[in-house]
Amino acid sequence: MLSTAYGVSVTMSSQAVRDSINAAVETLAAPWPFYDLSDYHTIDEVLLTIQEAAVLIQYVAADDTVQTIGGEGNQGWEETGTATLHLVTPTGVDSDPVVEKGDEIRTGIRGRRVSSDVVVESCSPFTDFGGAGTGVNGAVHSWAANIFYYRRDCG
Repeated sequence: MLSTAYGVSVTMSSQAVRDSINAAVETLAAPWPFYDLSDYHTIDEVLLTIQEAAVLIQYVAADDTVQTIGGEGNQGWEETGTATLHLVTPTGVDSDPVVEKGDEIRTGIRGRRVSSDVVVESCSPFTDFGGAGTGVNGAVHSWAANIFYYRRDCG
């Protein structure tokens, strides 16, 4: 659990969600390399391996709540959450191909069922304004977009 605010627990996304979304994004990102930032301690670690453009994913927060699915006595769980996609390139790279790749990923994943129980509800357009940057030393330019998903376990 990451934190508790207003009585709501915030946790990391489940492995099932991570596996499903990562597979979908990695396919859409090709031929750009894809990195899950959960596998690194700092953004600088992954940026050291990037020589050209790359796609990164960072799982932000999730919640898992009991839901009645289909009627009385049919309780299950609904996980909802968000992840941030980052497109990074060395500074000085023309933005047109980056914006095109971002649109390809965004339109390819939004509204899509990425596994039998995981649906990406939306993906915002990529932006490089203000806080979208990865906060590094200026060696890379970053665009970011947010993914919102749900997973239902009718268990």
